[in-house]
Amino acid sequence: MSKLQLGGDRVVTPAESIGAARAFFLDAVARLAPAVVDDLDGLPANPSGADVSAWARRSRLNAPWVLDVARETIAARRAHLVAGATKPAARWFELTESASGWAPVGAPSYDPRRESRAAYQQRVDAYVTGCEDGRGAAPLKDPSHFEWAVRYQVKGESFATIARGVPSCAGRTAIRNAVHRLARFLELPLRSSR
Repeated sequence: MSKLQLGGDRVVTPAESIGAARAFFLDAVARLAPAVVDDLDGLPANPSGADVSAWARRSRLNAPWVLDVARETIAARRAHLVAGATKPAARWFELTESASGWAPVGAPSYDPRRESRAAYQQRVDAYVTGCEDGRGAAPLKDPSHFEWAVRYQVKGESFATIARGVPSCAGRTAIRNAVHRLARFLELPLRSSR
């Protein structure tokens, strides 16, 4: 199975990788549990923090970044309906910088008409130093891990049930470990398996 490169084929910050992983996770939620997104339409027109928090607890998506995306999704879906459009498909509002904490960052480009080679080299050196101070190649993640996380966290399936449906998997323990690693990376508190 091919892996997802979080942040594309460029050097990224850890926050960019987390933002991309969160977007992949929320996409998996919308595909595998569309009712979770549609349930946002049942909240009051201007939901309180308590309303959104109650939705998050019911959906087992009680993380601050999910609450931010849920609020933005509610506003976007309401604006869509007010404009006279039909009910939008189950999907999240696009992740924004405030919700995900990521923005594109790329390697410096060189245009000899605009800067000297020495000036460009200084920018490259600064960029490399930034890479050494916490940036690196975008990490790779197996797409099935996002689906397993949704099935476990949102749909309430056990690791054993998920493993039975994954013929090429090493088993329940491998799925449990993958889901726990991904949840730590996403900063998503997992439900109790009991």
